[in-house]
Amino acid sequence: MKRLKVLLASLLMTAVVLTTGNPAAAASTEEMTGSISVDMKAGGDLVLYKVADVETGSNGLKQYTLTSAFAGVAGAQDQINTSAGLNDDNLPGKFASVLSGAASVATLKAANDEALTFEGLTPGVYLVTQNTAADGYYKMDPFLVTVPGENETMAVKATPKMALKGIPETTPPPSTPSKPPRIPQTGQLWWPVPVMSLCGLLLIVIGIKKRQRSMSD
Repeated sequence: MKRLKVLLASLLMTAVVLTTGNPAAAASTEEMTGSISVDMKAGGDLVLYKVADVETGSNGLKQYTLTSAFAGVAGAQDQINTSAGLNDDNLPGKFASVLSGAASVATLKAANDEALTFEGLTPGVYLVTQNTAADGYYKMDPFLVTVPGENETMAVKATPKMALKGIPETTPPPSTPSKPPRIPQTGQLWWPVPVMSLCGLLLIVIGIKKRQRSMSD
């Protein structure tokens, strides 16, 4: 009887473990926080906005819902849930056009070439913009970052393009037409013809005179 109770207790504990699982592993990404680290390569500031929340459906697919400040961007809600929507180069500009009515998540400033990291971010889509560029650089174009990123990592890194000022566009020098190569003469030369004819005629005359002299002798 005692052995039976022990066996029943063991089975009950196994059932509880299988039902609850590992609490850390059971936590969904929606309950976690992440970060976005931006490699600046120069000074300047960064302003972060959250443009969409994300939920994972029963089918495992992510569904993005625009936040209230960006819900009015025409066509963005449908676009952001397409396979190519988040990679559309025009989408960040659409969101940046309505920033006057949006509250930023945070603003960070870089001293030189340090990386700026936004932490404690809930999963979703974030817009990164710049108000003040680094000295000697143009303001970077706004861009989107999703949390979690690839491979479901919650620590996302980004390296935006930063264009230097004062660098003239390099243009190739104007091309000058090159002289065509000199082709060697392969045709008939006509100037020797009259000279050779005259020499031949002179030889004939000399020969005739020599013959006449020999006959007279």
